[in-house]
Amino acid sequence: MLIPTIILLFPFTAPSDRLTVVTSTFPLYEFTRVVAGDEADVWLLLPAGAEPHTWEPRPSDIARISEADLFIYLSGDMEPWAESVIRSTGKDGPRAVQVLEGLAGVPGAEAGRQGDPHLWLDLSYASLMVDYIAGNMSEALPGRAPVFRENAGRYAGEIGALHDRFTGELTGCPKRHFIVGGHAAFGSLARRYGLEQVSLYGISPDSEPSPRRMAAVIDTMRKLDLKVVYFEELVSPRLARVIADETGAETVVLHPAGNLTARQWTAGTTFLSLMEENLENLKKGLQCD
Repeated sequence: MLIPTIILLFPFTAPSDRLTVVTSTFPLYEFTRVVAGDEADVWLLLPAGAEPHTWEPRPSDIARISEADLFIYLSGDMEPWAESVIRSTGKDGPRAVQVLEGLAGVPGAEAGRQGDPHLWLDLSYASLMVDYIAGNMSEALPGRAPVFRENAGRYAGEIGALHDRFTGELTGCPKRHFIVGGHAAFGSLARRYGLEQVSLYGISPDSEPSPRRMAAVIDTMRKLDLKVVYFEELVSPRLARVIADETGAETVVLHPAGNLTARQWTAGTTFLSLMEENLENLKKGLQCD
């Protein structure tokens, strides 16, 4: 699947019976696209292969946001450029939907305001995000609210079924720790499913671990007798391979799911298919079989 591209030559006004929605990251694009069905045009700002933490919008992206009915993003931490872009669009700009607001008061979701934006990796939070997006779309286009709500309910059921699989299939695995040879993107997943993430460095994918931290992670792998070290597809696997070489481990991908590669777009990869792959790869590292 390719990200659609259009050139707007004149100011664009959406028809009253259809929404134009711009989203910031792949999970929010996917959630919105499924909720919308055929009732909205949904766009993803991130180009294929872009790293969500470091990407910044171009003037053409800002123009697209300003011409949309809704702009859906996670938070000021995940998208530090979002607030200034929203202000720049003025009173005629889009309805801004900060999805993290939809998790206000939900136990554990405050991690999203403490530097860990990857809350969608906890599938119970992903379901809440879908519901919040559907609510905002319904308010923006009340005549299509029943469609949005129906689509959201069906999709939330699919997410819930996968959440149950994570819970059931990871329970009782002999290992409870997993090593990430990169940044700490999987804290929400680990907390929800009773696991312990051990990463080389914090949230920023551009960080570099100290030699002491590298040695500590290698020591942890050996002590826990772990055979897999995970890497992210959009971040260099170099450090994961160093750990693997030192410990005789295998490198396996684990998806933060913030964006897709060009190959994944072409193949029609979905959020749920990424999470299904994550489940199988986690089971391998946790020695579940």
